[in-house]
Amino acid sequence: MVCPEIIKCQFKDEIFYVDRTNGDHPVSSERTAPVSQRSLCVDEDDQEVCLFVFVTERCNLSCPFCFERQGVGCQYDSSPRYSIDELVAFIRIINIKKAILWFFGGEPLLNYSWIVSCINRLKDEDIDCSYNIATNLTELNSYIIEHSRMWGMRYIVNLDASLKMSGGQKYGETVKTNLTLLRENELEALGMSVWSPNCKVSVPSIMETYVPYDLRYFDLNIAHCFRYTGEDIRAFTYELEGFADWYILNILSHDLRFLWIQPFSKYIRSLLFPEEPLHISACGSGKQLVAIATDGNLYPCQALVGHKECACGSVQSRIWVRRYEKINDNIIPTCSKCDLKYSCKARCLANNIIMEQDVLFPEKSRCVLEHKIFACSAYIVRQLQKYPLELAVLRKAFKVGHGEIKSAH
Repeated sequence: MVCPEIIKCQFKDEIFYVDRTNGDHPVSSERTAPVSQRSLCVDEDDQEVCLFVFVTERCNLSCPFCFERQGVGCQYDSSPRYSIDELVAFIRIINIKKAILWFFGGEPLLNYSWIVSCINRLKDEDIDCSYNIATNLTELNSYIIEHSRMWGMRYIVNLDASLKMSGGQKYGETVKTNLTLLRENELEALGMSVWSPNCKVSVPSIMETYVPYDLRYFDLNIAHCFRYTGEDIRAFTYELEGFADWYILNILSHDLRFLWIQPFSKYIRSLLFPEEPLHISACGSGKQLVAIATDGNLYPCQALVGHKECACGSVQSRIWVRRYEKINDNIIPTCSKCDLKYSCKARCLANNIIMEQDVLFPEKSRCVLEHKIFACSAYIVRQLQKYPLELAVLRKAFKVGHGEIKSAH
């Protein structure tokens, strides 16, 4: 058990305080002592292993904000160079009981035949896995749909191409059509987008465009591997202020279609349910997560693929070294002194390595942005505390788990 620090927030020219142990009234205008303690999740080893399998380095798009864009039009691997037999032997030797496989790239739908072969072999070997695919969803077809239904494939759809790149509207129409196909075939789809200073599309606009296609869950990421200026932070703060008003208005209108927008909904839920544990580490990189490059080399996560200094084994050698399993908030000096300790959703070890060349040093501007996100989330709770009925509806929706309107009323 831990007694988390009271967090001072400033948002929309208001100053308020957050007690992460008080689920009844977590946000107030006065600083008070924590009312209780919270449990702390310190053991990451009991989590399912996540394998990010790069099935191709090629992509049919050329999004300027993608960290994998070097595979477009270049002589990069179009398929893994190790065999599926070697992958099976690797999984056996490292004694994975259950795994989540993420098929990654490039655009993995360009090599779906390999994915089919891989899953069929894993099932033949009776290896227990669930399957996700990270895709721009422009290459979906009936063959892919058929196999996805058999395996319960979950789709994580990157919407940035249709929203932000030149000529993206044509991709947007394709994505909408394919989201409809996924829904008709009862396949789960989650949305994802990346905010960066040159992003011209507001979060409400993104949500209102795609939620009607049954994207109930949406993940807004802050682009990694950037140093954000004061001007960037002010632009993001302005975006958050508009987003907070929009989010609150939807709740007060009893419209919960837009409820699940991460990381805001994770922060809001954490404040409303203090019985849920805080986490000593939010990043699985180099712990229970590993990325497998097309050449078979292993890296701590998908963002670090190709950073040779971070390599941690290979499929062929059947060796996996969990390089960062001892690193957590208590070990990273900046995190250990931060008031968001154990709650922050931006604890990304890859960003530390890429930006600061040291896994123990977070990039400062990214920390500032995360504090803004937390303050925005706390502000939403603060405003909803004035409306007990709507706050009760919100709690019930989160408790049910999907934010369906019918489940919260």
